Amino acid sequence: MLLKATLVSLKIVKTLLATGVEIMIANVTENTRLAEGIYLLKAEGRFPGKMGQFYMLRAWGNVPLLSRPISIHRIDESSISFLFRVHGEGTKLLSRLVPGDELQLEGPFGNGFPDPIDGQRIALVGGGMGTAPLLQAAKELGQADVYLGFSAEPFGVDAFRPFAASVTVNVGG
Repeated sequence: MLLKATLVSLKIVKTLLATGVEIMIANVTENTRLAEGIYLLKAEGRFPGKMGQFYMLRAWGNVPLLSRPISIHRIDESSISFLFRVHGEGTKLLSRLVPGDELQLEGPFGNGFPDPIDGQRIALVGGGMGTAPLLQAAKELGQADVYLGFSAEPFGVDAFRPFAASVTVNVGG
């Protein structure tokens, strides 16, 4: 994988001062297959970021050349998680990570989702992989109505329930 040094916790390798973007190496704590080709990847550490932003992830040397942009699925006090679909060599390599492997994270990137107007009811709507950034949004916004759609097997639905006023799921329609 990346570096074979023993990591006790998150290392910040470099901060790009002009943007506030950081390049970090973290330990993978979980990489769970949720459905066919869908994985939940979790790394330990404290990470900046907010709903709607993403990180560039990599866990390999020079090939493939580019890191993979993956939206923030959830951030808490001690970890960050990413929900992704295997769709090429880079995400295939990410799907093979096991706890203890090292993951390079560069970010956060993007402006994120806008802040809601006070007092307005919020609906979060997403389908398939478009549901990935909505969990952090549900967590930050609290009590939103969440509508999730899937063409086949639904994944990650239960994670929304603690944060949402309601969760509606449509499969195949």
